[in-house]
Amino acid sequence: MQNQLQFHPQQQHNGGNPPLLSLLPNSGHQTDLNHLWSQLQELSQVLSSNRDSAAKLIQKADEAKGRIDPDAVNVSAHLQDSNDERNGDIDIQSQNRVLRRENATLLAENEDLSTLVNDYESVLEKILEGLRIFIHEQSISTINIHQSYANQLAIERQVNADLRQDAAEFQARLAKLGAVLRTAHENENALDPDILIEELKAENAALREALGK
Repeated sequence: MQNQLQFHPQQQHNGGNPPLLSLLPNSGHQTDLNHLWSQLQELSQVLSSNRDSAAKLIQKADEAKGRIDPDAVNVSAHLQDSNDERNGDIDIQSQNRVLRRENATLLAENEDLSTLVNDYESVLEKILEGLRIFIHEQSISTINIHQSYANQLAIERQVNADLRQDAAEFQARLAKLGAVLRTAHENENALDPDILIEELKAENAALREALGK
């Protein structure tokens, strides 16, 4: 019956978790989410297969126990005693030893399979925990990036608004200064005729005085 199994759990179990623990992300290492998800699916398939094999072994162990049931042995022994009690006892004892060996083998393999299933479940739990941590960290990182961009955009908008305000104030001051200059220029031009008249009067008086008039 042992040869009917498709794998030997004794070769997988070394008193600890299988080498699949190396799939877990190390500290500071960027985990490839797609690769990790692929490994998780493969582990799930292996776990399902091992559970089916364990169930078959348990069924075979139960069948072996039923074959060495004391009541069945007593009935068989009684029938053999009616013909040849001694030969019957020897045959029953031989069959009993074979069944016990098979039962012991099945129980041992079932125990190893149960241990292997527990190891795989432990690995799957750690991988799922690693995935949850990875996704959480990626979500936090994405949120922080969006928040940083939002803060930078707000700062840029504020700087732009301040520049527009400064430009508007400068334009207003420039317009006011232009108006003042225009007013001053107009006032200066308005005073020129009077000054010219006074200068002409002074020149006329000087000429009269020079001519003795």
